[in-house]
Amino acid sequence: MQFLTAVSPQSFYTPSWKVETKYSTRVLSGNWVEERRKGLPYKHLITHHQEPSHHHLISTYDEHYNRHNDNLPPCRTWNGHKLLWLPEKADFPLLAPPTNYGLCEQLKQRWLAPKAGLRESIYTSSYPQPPLCSYPRPPLCTMSLRKHAIPVPPPCLHPVPRF
Repeated sequence: MQFLTAVSPQSFYTPSWKVETKYSTRVLSGNWVEERRKGLPYKHLITHHQEPSHHHLISTYDEHYNRHNDNLPPCRTWNGHKLLWLPEKADFPLLAPPTNYGLCEQLKQRWLAPKAGLRESIYTSSYPQPPLCSYPRPPLCTMSLRKHAIPVPPPCLHPVPRF
């Protein structure tokens, strides 16, 4: 005797988490947490239209002050929906090598330079320390009293009230 089932054979091969018809389209089901935790790949974060990553090394600050090139189209129009002029400069990134002022090389030389044992400043190099005999010596009894705590509070302090 042969048993017939109402289940289609393809349903055995599809995972149940991919197709959930009883839920709304806004419900996240399946392993969406793991997929979201992976994040976007590096190539989607940096590249834009398959441009190499070394083209994005000029900042807008550098472009504004150094004027590498003005590759903006001559005619711009006001977009009333977005309330800005289109196209903007950000839509046309600069394709030039980055501005290099030599700061990185200068800092690397400073960091890799051997350091002196004593820290010299203008004050320590200009004014040498006077000899020890020029300092006054305090009496021995005052030194011993200053090192130890006073066992009895002085009489000028008010006594602690007891209720």
